[in-house]
Amino acid sequence: MLHALLFVCMQAQATSGGALRIYRKLWDTLENEFDVEPTKETQELVAAIKAACGLTAGVTAALRRRWNQSQLPPQALKAILTSTARKTQGTPWNRRTGYGVLDAKSALDALLP
Repeated sequence: MLHALLFVCMQAQATSGGALRIYRKLWDTLENEFDVEPTKETQELVAAIKAACGLTAGVTAALRRRWNQSQLPPQALKAILTSTARKTQGTPWNRRTGYGVLDAKSALDALLP
């Protein structure tokens, strides 16, 4: 289904807010037009995205207390968080785990002199 594919593409581009909006539209469409819910796999993917967003926001806020945007631009912070994430499947990005498991200590270690 197009919505499900778009959802996965938005997640791949690390736009979780966009992916969650697409998911809500997918759920509404499936429910209103077909009287079904998204697959269990899709629901689990959304739950993982929501959990990861909260954790990533907390780590980002903590790092921002020490390094503001002029000292550490958003793209540089993203690069550090993605490069220090623990890879779970050997690939830089995958549909199930994104860039891997956020490793706050490794990210902090990468930023400290």
